[in-house]
Amino acid sequence: NLDDKQSPQFISFFVDFRKDVRIVNDSIRSEVDKMGAELDSSTPNEANIKSSLANIDRLWSKREDIRRDFHAEISKLLTVVQMAKVMVFEERFERKLIETMECFRAGQQPPVGP
Repeated sequence: NLDDKQSPQFISFFVDFRKDVRIVNDSIRSEVDKMGAELDSSTPNEANIKSSLANIDRLWSKREDIRRDFHAEISKLLTVVQMAKVMVFEERFERKLIETMECFRAGQQPPVGP
C-alpha cells in the first residue's frame, strides 16, 4: 500500500537492506563452516573456536543493527499503519518459515494458510 512517492524510496531502502544482510549472512556461513572444520579436526583448537564464536556473535549483532537501521529509515517514510504491517509481515513470515522447515524435517506437509 505504498504511494508513488514512497514506493521508489522503500524499494531502494529494501534493496540496500537485503544486500547488507546477504553480505553478513555470507560471512556468518563462512565463519560457521570454518568453526565446523575446526570442530571436525582430531584436535580442535580452542583459541580458534573462541575466535569463531566471537566473530559469529559480532556478525549476529551487525545483522540486527542492519535490521534496526532499516526499520528506522523506513519508519520515516511509512505511516504508522504501514510500519505495523511491515513488522507483522516479517514476524509471520519468519514464523511460517520455521514451521515449514520443522514440517519438512518431520516428513510432513506444511500447513496451508497464514
